[in-house]
Amino acid sequence: MRFARATCREPKRDLLTEAVSKLSDAVALLSHAREERLAAQLEDIIHQVEISLLEDTAPPNLQINSRMGQRVQEWVHTGLLEAASRPFTAVNNGFQALAREMTEYSKAAFNDAIRTWEQLLGVKSLEQAMQIQSDYAKRTYENHMAELSKLGQMYVGIIADASRPVKKPR
Repeated sequence: MRFARATCREPKRDLLTEAVSKLSDAVALLSHAREERLAAQLEDIIHQVEISLLEDTAPPNLQINSRMGQRVQEWVHTGLLEAASRPFTAVNNGFQALAREMTEYSKAAFNDAIRTWEQLLGVKSLEQAMQIQSDYAKRTYENHMAELSKLGQMYVGIIADASRPVKKPR
């Protein structure tokens, strides 16, 4: 959609009203696609156009804004916007999985430390305490190394998912 220069006030108002409607649709699509930054920019443009409707003057950058809105709508309709946002979604989901894994590991390590402390409270000899402490240190080291390996693999998976090439939808 191209916006032509209006020679009288009513066609200009109609063009601006149509632009606001189209941009509002684009904002809704972007919000649905979780592209808040672009949606916020378009909402700012809508606000500018609405102000110009009230003042009955078109903003100087209306054609630039309309071309941007037109491109965004094309991206949304062709699936390019969704394809371009996939890497960000993959990274976000990966970091959420990492956070869950780290939380689970922290809980397990804390519970293991509490169980070991309870065992230490009931010891009858120094030799028994040293054995419990030695077992705890060995178990903690092995669990920590296994967790680091698992987190490393998760990081590699995040990078692999995020760096897949963006394919143009057909």
